[in-house]
Amino acid sequence: MLKDLVKRYGSSTCWKEQVHRLSADAMEYDNEVARLNAELKAAKTEVKAVRLELRVLKAELARRQTLNDLHYAEWMQDQESKPRCD
Repeated sequence: MLKDLVKRYGSSTCWKEQVHRLSADAMEYDNEVARLNAELKAAKTEVKAVRLELRVLKAELARRQTLNDLHYAEWMQDQESKPRCD
């Protein structure tokens, strides 16, 4: 990167021109950083939403598993109370 800067700014003899170019580059980099920060913030928000959805799905799975266990226990009780045909 330093070599690129030397190539870009080293040949110019006018300091005002160099300062103007550096200022423009700095603004460009600042804008890029701001854009990337906005993307990062959006990605973090999306991750939070996905994590929340995952928690909801895990809770639903646990609820269904509990119901399944309950129905299985009831079915087993019914099977035990029926007379066997041996």
